[in-house]
Amino acid sequence: MRSIRFKILLIGAISTMLMMAISIIVSYFLYYKGARQQFLKKVDNAIEQVTFDIGREDINSELTAVREYIIENYTNENKQFETFDDKKTYYKDKYSQLYPAGSGSFGFSRLTGDFITVVSYLKSEAIATSSTVYFCIVDWENYNLIYLADSRDGTDVEYYLPGESYNFKKDIGTYVKQNEENGLYDIIEFNNKTCKIVNIPIANNNFTFVVEYDLSSTVGTTNSFLVNILIFFSIGVVVLLLIYYFFVHHFIIKNVIELKKSHHEFKEGLYNGKLEVINPNIKTNDEIKDLSNSFVELENEIKNYSNKIEEETKKIERINIELNVASKIQLESLPNNTYIDNNIELYSKISSAKEVGGDFYDYFYIDDNNFAVIISDVSGKGIPASLFMMRCKELIKSKLLMKMKIDDVCYMVNNELLDNNKEGLFITAFIGVYNIKDDLFTYVNCGHEKPYLISDKIEKLETDSNFILGGIKGFKYNIESIKLNNRKVFLHTDGLNESVNKDKLEFSYENIIRVLNDNKFENDNIILENMLSELNIFTNSSEQFDDITMLIFNTNNKLLLEYSNPDYEIIEETIKKFEEKYFEIDNDNKSKISIIIDEILNNYISYEKKDDLIIKINFIKSNNYIDIIFKNNGIEFNPLIVPEKHIETGKEEIGGLGLTIVKNFAEEISYSRIDNFNVLYLKKKI
Repeated sequence: MRSIRFKILLIGAISTMLMMAISIIVSYFLYYKGARQQFLKKVDNAIEQVTFDIGREDINSELTAVREYIIENYTNENKQFETFDDKKTYYKDKYSQLYPAGSGSFGFSRLTGDFITVVSYLKSEAIATSSTVYFCIVDWENYNLIYLADSRDGTDVEYYLPGESYNFKKDIGTYVKQNEENGLYDIIEFNNKTCKIVNIPIANNNFTFVVEYDLSSTVGTTNSFLVNILIFFSIGVVVLLLIYYFFVHHFIIKNVIELKKSHHEFKEGLYNGKLEVINPNIKTNDEIKDLSNSFVELENEIKNYSNKIEEETKKIERINIELNVASKIQLESLPNNTYIDNNIELYSKISSAKEVGGDFYDYFYIDDNNFAVIISDVSGKGIPASLFMMRCKELIKSKLLMKMKIDDVCYMVNNELLDNNKEGLFITAFIGVYNIKDDLFTYVNCGHEKPYLISDKIEKLETDSNFILGGIKGFKYNIESIKLNNRKVFLHTDGLNESVNKDKLEFSYENIIRVLNDNKFENDNIILENMLSELNIFTNSSEQFDDITMLIFNTNNKLLLEYSNPDYEIIEETIKKFEEKYFEIDNDNKSKISIIIDEILNNYISYEKKDDLIIKINFIKSNNYIDIIFKNNGIEFNPLIVPEKHIETGKEEIGGLGLTIVKNFAEEISYSRIDNFNVLYLKKKI
């Protein structure tokens, strides 16, 4: 990352060089234009001088003689010569009267004298005007100059031979004809140099001259100027950059560095827990000072805010501790999530959306024969809902324990909740009482989710929804009842079916039914575990917005007994516990099952001579059958291979008659050896 120093210097350098380049270009073109105009002005002055000087000289006859002699003998031959000497010899012979025959003036012809006079005049003009002046005839049709004479002496005319034609380029410049009415001049290029054709009238005769000038001197002067100005500007750039850097560093960079340093120190203090406001003390009264003041104000605000957050955090920590305690108290106010006795098997799970929630469940015996189960959902969340929940729970329980009818309990609780309820809280609830003797489940649904009955199929218990508790004073609630017939009851709050995933889709009743169907033959606690697991998969850890409570219970139709080192007294004890547990079985079947118990246990105690003998008996009642499983850890023995005996034969071998009676009473009977235990299984219709 480039520093601000680098960026500012780069901007300054680029700006300075750009301004220098623009200045050089403008200066160069202005100087070049001025120098060119000055030069051309000098040329025009020189032409005017030539025109004036030649025009006032009395050389009309000499100029006329030379021109007429050339015209008379001129032919455009375009001859090719091998050497210049050959060409010179040719033209010297052709125009012999123009060339001196020898040294001195005695050998000159008149025309030679005229030629020398013309050259002399031209030479004097060339000296006066610092230019070369040619005396020519212009062949405009072929763009040729027919050379006559010029201002140079004989040694300089090697390439310009009198009478020979030379090509020129016309209109090569940007100048137009000047003094066109007098035919003053045209611009041409001759011998790779810029020239002007001048018509000079002498004694009513117009003679054509070519004045040569060289603009390269102007270019050279301009280039020299360019070199000088480049040197000057380069030195100026260096000086300006040094001055620029000094002022930028003093007024900007140094302050920015101080500002950055103070900010870094503040940040380090923030990370290290030693928060101190650092003032860089910028002295310049500009935007950087304003920025520095803003930083200081911001640091003060951050410090104050940090202190405030620290205080608030401590308060929140105290609140969280209190909420954790409240949550613990709330959960402890609920009964255990598992309850099993000889009559009831119940499992529950609760998950609060906050530390404390508004859902609750409860279960308890009203008397020896009636078992109450309650599930409820309080409107709202947090501590207010939790306190309201506690109140509702105690109201319902206290009235049920008074053995009031459930509809009367709901009527009274509803009215009491409406008293002193400024927050307008209410609850939905499902309250049921199971009569163990009659297998009758009596209930009232107070605007709550309907339960499900689980057996080999899943049924929704279609109840009268009634109205919420704490809604309308004096509302009359309808009571309903159903025989369970060994069906399990699954209760839940709306937090289960209304839980949503990231796509805002609800878990729904359909998913509840699907999970119950998939797990209907599982143990009750496994059903709840799998329901939560499927819910977590569906929501994909999305935030929980409502409390979730589930409860499942069934009539416990199992009786598990175990005896170590048994004697004959266990026979009477087992029969007594069996009859207490399954009191609803008719007397005939009770008597037959008692005989089965007596015969099997009598055989075990009589014939199994084992010091550490263990006998286990399992009774499992389902619908119209009861399964009885006898286990002992004695020697391996299959009683089913003993020959059956008939009752009328009298006294028979040990075990024969008793086993025959057992087989006749049971619908199914089988034997197996499992884990060093003899296992005898019987199925009896009741």
